[in-house]
Amino acid sequence: MPWSSDYSTESWELGAGAMFDITLHGSTNVVVGARVDHSHATNVDYAGTLDLAAGTAAAPAVFRSADARASGRDDGFSWSVSLMHRLPSGLRPYVTIAQESLALDENNNKYDNRVLEAGHIGRAQLLEAGVKAALLDERLFLSAAIYDQARTGVSEDDDSAVLDAHVSATTTRGLEAELKWEAAENLLLSVYGLAQETRFTPNVGASIMVDARALGFKDVVDASGNVVYPAEAFLYGGRAFVVLPPGVTEYAEKQGNPEVQLGVVAQYQLGNGLGFTLSGNYFSSVYAGRLRLVELPEAYVFNVGLHWELRRWQLKYDILNVFDERYFRARTGDTLGDQLVSAMPGRRWQITLRTRF
Repeated sequence: MPWSSDYSTESWELGAGAMFDITLHGSTNVVVGARVDHSHATNVDYAGTLDLAAGTAAAPAVFRSADARASGRDDGFSWSVSLMHRLPSGLRPYVTIAQESLALDENNNKYDNRVLEAGHIGRAQLLEAGVKAALLDERLFLSAAIYDQARTGVSEDDDSAVLDAHVSATTTRGLEAELKWEAAENLLLSVYGLAQETRFTPNVGASIMVDARALGFKDVVDASGNVVYPAEAFLYGGRAFVVLPPGVTEYAEKQGNPEVQLGVVAQYQLGNGLGFTLSGNYFSSVYAGRLRLVELPEAYVFNVGLHWELRRWQLKYDILNVFDERYFRARTGDTLGDQLVSAMPGRRWQITLRTRF
């Protein structure tokens, strides 16, 4: 099969910014920042490659007989405003509004020719409100926030290459909270939680890779029920894609990241420089891809550690995933199918030796 990708991308960026941190009446803090960036990028898709995104059902894919070149200049403006006020109780409510410039490149920092022609600098916005506090003589720290972050300036009429760039056109809404408590001089406890949902905005379609089982093929079994030819093997040697139309409500939610994540850390320090650490994470179940063909199970992962400090030296011994939990992580992106996932490492250990000069 001919190469489907052979390219060269070059880009440069030049930017300047400023930030002001202002305190009013000793209890109100305002942070204002802004930045402007200019970028120039070029890309060449070399001849002799097969364009899998072009063609028709009768003649799928198009063979590139000549180099395809594109270049473009684009500007981006980023800014942020954050306001925080300290109450007599010690609580510090805050609100942040920001806009950020984004490079609409792909994996390996490649720019699609259509993106360069449309403008390769995108925008995103962040709206966040929360509260922070240091209580009990600064032995108890807490923070909580709700947030909304999204790509902006995109619509259903935009080129698919713009909507499906590495920074996809999505909106994420969620809340997070963290509590740190210095229960004793030598004991620190920390708890963290996150709940969020990400949706495609707009709800665009996509060409998504599937395997033969997803298309309805069945295992070939012998008289005893043993698999002699798995369903997936019917498409070995090639890749099949299905086209998901835009606007399908059932597939508007972006998959891959667990919507609920929890973490806990406990550290105990003995007087002779010896200390112990216990940490754990919970990840809720999540589908591996947009078509929701493979569901990754929820996971509980715990780590334990022992460390010893003597003057300028520190020695650590850690056991990671101590209960040998079997869990998985989905790929980044939404077009390479549900079946391609990463199996996370099982139980393992490491020794770390550090010194300070």
